[in-house]
Amino acid sequence: DNALSPPSDVSNPSTKKTKRSQKKASAKINFKGFAKIVSEKWKTISSEEKSVYEKMASKDLARYQREIDDHRRKAAEEKKGAEEKKRARIEKDEESTSTNCSAQSNSHQIIESKKTIVRTKKTSIEPKKKNVLKKESLTTSKATESLTTSKATFVKNASIHSIDPQKIMHFLIGSGHADAEKLASSSQSALDKEKKAKYFVRQADINVNKKAPISLDDHDNFLNLEPIDITRTEKKKEKGSFHQTNSSVDEEASIQLDDYEHLCPSEQIDSANNKKTEEKDCFHETNSNVDRITSTRLDNFLNLEPIDITRTADINVNKKAPISLDDHDNFLNLEPIDITRTEKKKEKGSFHQTNSSVDEEASIQLDDYEHLFPSEQIDSVNNKNKEEKDCFHQSNSNVDRITPTRLDDNENLCNVKKENKMASFVFQAKKLYGRDRHISTIMETFNRAHQSKNSSEMILISGYSGAGKSALVSQAQKSLSALGGSFLCGKFDHFRQMEPLSAIITAFTEFCDEIITGDAERFHQTKISIQQKLGIASVFLANIIPNLNQIVQVPDTEPVDVGGMEAQHMLKYIFQLFVRAISKPSQTRVLFLDDLQWADPLSLDLIESLVTDIENGSLLFIGCYRDNEVDEGHPLATKLRSIEKRQVQITNIYVGDLNKEDTNELIADLIQSPPNLTQSLSNAVYLKTSGNVLYILQFLSSIYAEGYLRFSLETKQWQWDTLMINSKIIATNAMELSSHKILRLPKQTQNALKLIACLGYCCEEFVIYSMAAGNDTGNIGCVDLIASLEIAVAEGLIGHMGSCYKFAHDQIQLAAYSLIPKKHRACVHLWIGNQVWANTSASPEKALFIAVGQLNKGAEAMKDEHERIELAGLNLLAAQKSKSLAAFLPAAFYLNTGISLLDKTSWVDQYNLSLQLFSACAEAEFCTGHFDEMNKKLQEVFSNARCLDDELYAFFTLTSSLMAQGKSYEASEAGLLVLSQLGEAFPRHSDMKSIIVVEFAKVKSLCEGKTNGEILALKAMDDGHKIAAMRLMYFLAHSSFLGCHDMYALIVLRMVQTSMNHGICDESAFGFCALGIVMGCMFKDTDGGRRFGQLALHFLKIKETNKCFSGVITAVYTYIHPNYHHYRESLEPLEKAYESGMINGDVAMAMSAAAQICFHEFQCGEELAKVETTTTKYRKLMMAHKQENFCKFLLPYSQAIRNLMGYSDDPENLIGELMDQEELLKEVLKSKHMRVAAVIYYIRSWLAYMFGNYEIASKMMKERQAISLFAVPPSLSCAFIFTEGLISFAMSHEFGEEKWSVLAFKSVEEFKIFALHAPSNCEQKLLLLQAESAFLEGEYYTAALRYDDAINTASKNGFIQDQAIACERAGIFHSRQGNISKAFDYVSQAHNAYFKWGAKCKADHLNLQYQNQLSNVQKMENQFN
Repeated sequence: DNALSPPSDVSNPSTKKTKRSQKKASAKINFKGFAKIVSEKWKTISSEEKSVYEKMASKDLARYQREIDDHRRKAAEEKKGAEEKKRARIEKDEESTSTNCSAQSNSHQIIESKKTIVRTKKTSIEPKKKNVLKKESLTTSKATESLTTSKATFVKNASIHSIDPQKIMHFLIGSGHADAEKLASSSQSALDKEKKAKYFVRQADINVNKKAPISLDDHDNFLNLEPIDITRTEKKKEKGSFHQTNSSVDEEASIQLDDYEHLCPSEQIDSANNKKTEEKDCFHETNSNVDRITSTRLDNFLNLEPIDITRTADINVNKKAPISLDDHDNFLNLEPIDITRTEKKKEKGSFHQTNSSVDEEASIQLDDYEHLFPSEQIDSVNNKNKEEKDCFHQSNSNVDRITPTRLDDNENLCNVKKENKMASFVFQAKKLYGRDRHISTIMETFNRAHQSKNSSEMILISGYSGAGKSALVSQAQKSLSALGGSFLCGKFDHFRQMEPLSAIITAFTEFCDEIITGDAERFHQTKISIQQKLGIASVFLANIIPNLNQIVQVPDTEPVDVGGMEAQHMLKYIFQLFVRAISKPSQTRVLFLDDLQWADPLSLDLIESLVTDIENGSLLFIGCYRDNEVDEGHPLATKLRSIEKRQVQITNIYVGDLNKEDTNELIADLIQSPPNLTQSLSNAVYLKTSGNVLYILQFLSSIYAEGYLRFSLETKQWQWDTLMINSKIIATNAMELSSHKILRLPKQTQNALKLIACLGYCCEEFVIYSMAAGNDTGNIGCVDLIASLEIAVAEGLIGHMGSCYKFAHDQIQLAAYSLIPKKHRACVHLWIGNQVWANTSASPEKALFIAVGQLNKGAEAMKDEHERIELAGLNLLAAQKSKSLAAFLPAAFYLNTGISLLDKTSWVDQYNLSLQLFSACAEAEFCTGHFDEMNKKLQEVFSNARCLDDELYAFFTLTSSLMAQGKSYEASEAGLLVLSQLGEAFPRHSDMKSIIVVEFAKVKSLCEGKTNGEILALKAMDDGHKIAAMRLMYFLAHSSFLGCHDMYALIVLRMVQTSMNHGICDESAFGFCALGIVMGCMFKDTDGGRRFGQLALHFLKIKETNKCFSGVITAVYTYIHPNYHHYRESLEPLEKAYESGMINGDVAMAMSAAAQICFHEFQCGEELAKVETTTTKYRKLMMAHKQENFCKFLLPYSQAIRNLMGYSDDPENLIGELMDQEELLKEVLKSKHMRVAAVIYYIRSWLAYMFGNYEIASKMMKERQAISLFAVPPSLSCAFIFTEGLISFAMSHEFGEEKWSVLAFKSVEEFKIFALHAPSNCEQKLLLLQAESAFLEGEYYTAALRYDDAINTASKNGFIQDQAIACERAGIFHSRQGNISKAFDYVSQAHNAYFKWGAKCKADHLNLQYQNQLSNVQKMENQFN
């Protein structure tokens, strides 16, 4: 049999209940028919197997003969003393019947209470019944003991081999017999003749007849039984079995094969047990007398844990006590029962009936097992006297029994007939109690978020389980929706923590369903918004939210294949875009996620990215969690601290238990009674529940079901027994109460709830249908799964909402799951997993995670190695899906689980699977920061890989992890080592400059004579090693750009050579644009650099690749394009590069583009307020994505902007809210981030010049010039040269030193080169430097013209800051020439330009600096007038 099959001991009695009630105790079964079937099977097995069975059977037959002879001899010796022992036994039984438990009228349970007075009925026991009972008791304990040896031997040789379907056949086939039918006939005649008894039993409590016909027609299941441990059976016999002593074996008694009953068809069982219709099944107990025809129906008796025999001391058995145990599965799945608990119950809460005689047909009360029997069985036992069936037991009062009705409709209670059966009732609160303050807080927060629109807000609701956190949000949802709030709801599940983004995907999937089924106008608006925001990124999102395809037309392209942390960055950014698309200022989007304590790490990261999205101020996040399950080290607590640091407004609400007043109000509303009348009930309930809402509702249902709370038709009022409620021993929590409630349901409903509880809080319909589609649903005890669940829905335990079944509370789900014995859970999970995986067509992706999760939980029940390998493969699929969602923690879990399923020889037997598991697991461990585990997995790969190709994936993981740990040198060494093995060795030489020149000559030779079109027409690269080498060189080029300039140049040159020789690939585009950078920066060939930059852009358009899009665009528009075009023309492409980088998860390149956006806006004269907004936005994003180097690059610009705007007390220095220049400078110099240090010195020199402190400016200029940089962007180079030229001219005017004039004239000559290629960027700057040069040389006329030309050109090109500086310098020039009036005009123009630019501080400084001069000019004008 398939080892993944459901547990063999799970039966399905519910479908056979009607037929079983008609069974007879002793009917002979067609033994010959079964023998014929076995004979046919015998012909199909091999001769070797036959010989084994024949030897076993011959030994057994000989042993049976000896055992029967011994038994007959001992029975004859003991027969004389049997009668005396029978008489003593009967007398003892008569004494014990004086304290029988009375039958309770409630069919669902037996009431346990303290000091209960019940109506008793005294009856006399007929004498003739006593005589019959005396005659029926015949067997002795010694007779039972004599069977021990034979039973143990048979079980050992028969049962223990039953795992093999054929080995049980030796029971029928003897040594030397080939014809099983003939053998069976001869064996039966021999047994009839000598009246022998076959002792095929597992418990010492089963009485064996001398003649025991056994029906085994349904032999397939019988043959597939698992082996049975005889020691376990003996242990049960010693500790907890139901012993029957002093009982005789009737000559015609039949054997019931208890543990195999569920294996036989109902027809066979009927034919076996329908001989005597007047007798019923008897339940054997200690000190009980057994009828001659005794048939014990305990199918899975061996599944019982040991039960203390003293537990049943209170059970009084009548002379004839028929008990039907057809619904026995709950009984069989009980955990061990503590006798002290039973005794305690008896002392405190049982209903005792004293001095009462037992009726002739009195039934047995099983106090602790009343929930195990269906209502129909208990009714049949306890309802003999119809006039007494509606009794309600209460202290000194008799109340009519009433059918429960809806508690919100007391008027209907008067019309209920007493004949109706007791039904269950669901207590549900329809409003909140004691939560007005919390509702007000939620409303205030929503209004604040709705009005501000600047940033998102969070509401965190904490409290214990069952306190009403979710109900609070549900109640608030109605009010918030009326105010314009739109809800997205999801709930995390403890059983699905390894299913990434489960709650978030549910929330957005339901939103899409709402849009699809909503009105057409809203559908159209949402569609347009999503298309505009997401674009091609909808391809990725549609893989996560499939029904998004029904809203927008998803492009028919494959999403970009990214791995590692890039995938996680991509996921978070795309979800941000999606939430922005579906949010709008007029309607605040509310995202509610419940049970955050069970959220997976990726979900927490995504929540953080959504609530900290500075471009979306229309989101209110509400989360609920159990604070008692979240400590300081919990992932949720860590994430919340991180969110707080990012200045997100968080409102905390704690939901506690209800006080006594609120509890009383709740109960009064539930039973619609005045609060002053319900005070005693409320006090009793509050004492038991402490005000926990869920606990209150479950407790009310419990006391209602037990009869302590009821509605009287006579008084038209609710009645309760306070004394009984106070004395009630209750469960310690709501989960236990829920367990008791579940156990009162029909058996099939119980089994249905247990099944879906294995799947967690929520179960999709397709999973239900998958389980129901199985051919062996009868083996799980639930034939009609859907109908059974509907009963649970009616009971209020679960809800059916949309396409899901959801438990009313996760405590109910845990309660249902706890009812499954721990030893059986693995088998049940295994069966569910197989059923779901066999029916994946409805929802393949969901089915994958559900099936793998269930199979993993049931893996311990797997025995077949092939199935374990198959499950390992499924774990690999689940990990790959998790990785595509950037959920690396679940991916690592699935991969480690798959590895654990492999054996020691897996690298030999399952090489490909082992390679994929270990390689992928190493990457997942790297992405989660577990570097030690990563190294272990990598070592496995490197030790067992058969070739270099199999090691490549692991090498990429290794180099990436080294770079992530800050070990750039080790990463470079590892990468170069792999490149050498791939045929791309790099030379190591002290004179790297010479090597670069040689390599550059090779490139020029390869490209010489080829047009761009011819290069783009090269074949696609098809050599796997070369493709891997290009990928690795692409990675190493990025890592060496800032650290090792020479290595960067060599790698770029080799990438171009490889592309020209072996064909082009995605990475070739980056190679071409990087070559343009090297040619422009190292070889000063800007025209050649421009050609390869354009080649790279054309490559992106033709090949339609997005893999290197962000890197190529950023490089071209940072290093090449500004050499020829206006800075403003780079802004839009750089924004596209940022978007592409974020969408594709290349955060580093996206932030590089963002930094250039800020710098270009600053340089091209955009209004400072706008530039400050842009820099603040991207600076926060850089901090959020831990891109600290780019953030440090922006800090000097951000602080300088704030200084100019007037937000600093010391505008000349970079000191303020954002940074301190000395501290930041020390930090970057220590970490050798020289580019940031150069920017700090440049900005400080520029500010000092702007505010007239030329000495500080010249000092900072020298510090900047001392730093040598590689590949400085032309925009930054222009800024350096222009500022340092102005400082040099100012120092020459002030001090007249020649060195300053030399530096000044040099800057003019250098700047002519920039102005020649990009006049739109540099012409006005060059004119201003030429004006300063003419002023210094005494060419005043030329200087005046150049100042005017600079002012006009700056205005024409849109550089308002250059216009302001030119006006200011012209004013100084004319002032020194004595032309005060003209100087006043230029200074006024400068003031206006600075003010228009947004540099209020500089404008004020200019006014203060020239105040005296302006005053003198005003006096002169007045005198003239």
